Amino acid sequence: MAGYHGFSKSNNAVAAEHEGKYPLSKWTKDMIVSALENLEAFDEQEQQVINALISKPATFLKKAVLKSYEWHHTGSFYNCTDYYEVSVSDFNTADDVEAAYKQFQSEKKAKNEVKTEEPKKYLCTFLNWSGSRKHPKAEAITESGYIVGNWFMSSYGKKSIKANGFEIIREL
Repeated sequence: MAGYHGFSKSNNAVAAEHEGKYPLSKWTKDMIVSALENLEAFDEQEQQVINALISKPATFLKKAVLKSYEWHHTGSFYNCTDYYEVSVSDFNTADDVEAAYKQFQSEKKAKNEVKTEEPKKYLCTFLNWSGSRKHPKAEAITESGYIVGNWFMSSYGKKSIKANGFEIIREL
């Protein structure tokens, strides 16, 4: 079914949505739970897996049960967008679901932990631009400050350490 549906998506993308496949951004917890409830469980064990999944938060469900099976063109510039559908094939038992959820929580906790490391002080040179677009002026400034991530913090404000003209002279 080639062609385009207006300026938003291909006819194949529209057909995929009628089959219950959507881009990741469109999936909500209610949609995932509804799709899980509509799955046909072949045995009691698979039904327990589905019940265990239903009680989990949406962020976990999106990662655990949504699988990308196809892509379709979307937008007026023919972007490629992955379309996802619900699959519980990664889980054999409800214990597998709990183990995956504990792993998800530990990864999330590790990601959210704040680094308590004290930032180091550096002497750096960077360009401070002034003037107009037609007559720009660059002034080399040497300043001491702290590097946090990809940023140099000084009395001049925040400067990217990846910018052209930025140089770390030494650690103080």
